[in-house]
Amino acid sequence: MRKSLGLFCLVLFLAGCNNLLRQVSTPQTPTTPPITPLTLDQLKNYTYLASQYNRVASLKDGTFETGSGADIFSASLLPQVAFGDLNGDGVEDAAVLLSENGGGTGVFVSLIAVLNENGAPMEAATAFIDDRPLINSLTISDGKIILSATIHKLTDPMVNPTLKVSETYVLPKTLGTKNLVLIHFISYTPDGFERSITIESPKNGDQVSGSIQLQGRMPIGPFENTVAYRIYDGSGNELVAGPFMVNSDGAGGPATFDAPIDVSTLPKGIVIRLELVDVSMADGSTIALDSVELVIQ
Repeated sequence: MRKSLGLFCLVLFLAGCNNLLRQVSTPQTPTTPPITPLTLDQLKNYTYLASQYNRVASLKDGTFETGSGADIFSASLLPQVAFGDLNGDGVEDAAVLLSENGGGTGVFVSLIAVLNENGAPMEAATAFIDDRPLINSLTISDGKIILSATIHKLTDPMVNPTLKVSETYVLPKTLGTKNLVLIHFISYTPDGFERSITIESPKNGDQVSGSIQLQGRMPIGPFENTVAYRIYDGSGNELVAGPFMVNSDGAGGPATFDAPIDVSTLPKGIVIRLELVDVSMADGSTIALDSVELVIQ
């Protein structure tokens, strides 16, 4: 009986030593502390570059004002704020709307992407929206900022914008580029009909060479069945541009397109953004836009 008890104690002792050795020899994986999400309070008390006046605006509780008389300047955040990942790092970023006023009647609104840098806001890129637009909504989805607003047409009085639009933006690919990239634009007729372009082929990320067979559709065809195509590099430099014909049964009817665009002169290996744009014949403004990002083989 004593031998059995001794043998049992020896087994327990060896098992304990083995567990201790395993704990000592097994390296512990360091844990990365989670990054603190951005808060509305941080965004309302951040220093932004007011791009339309090229002035620094250190907001306090969402507003900033300096100067007097002809040198007065003010800026403030609009109530619409969106949160979501903009650069694919798995951390929630933000998008805000900053209004600027230099003492006159104009109130110039810009969209600003704000990245989350270890829990602190960092202004990344911006896009001008309009003078006194009516903002309907601001969201972030799949790394894209989507703005729904009513902006001015050329013939609109400044106190009464009438053009309803949906604008989709992404961060620029090149570091240091401060302009958000407009990748999709929809406008609506006074009767509420959508003017848009949908590129169905090629798809985002496709590798292409020689010639691109561009296919897609439009719910309302363009003037004289002609839109513009433009090709940009990753820094936003225009590489190629020209007219592009679509097929339509008549003015105001739907249109389709299935035609080639030559890219044989572009350097191999570069990433390009190909966009189609329906341009207003009245004032040159954008009526509809769609784009795809491609790799030249």
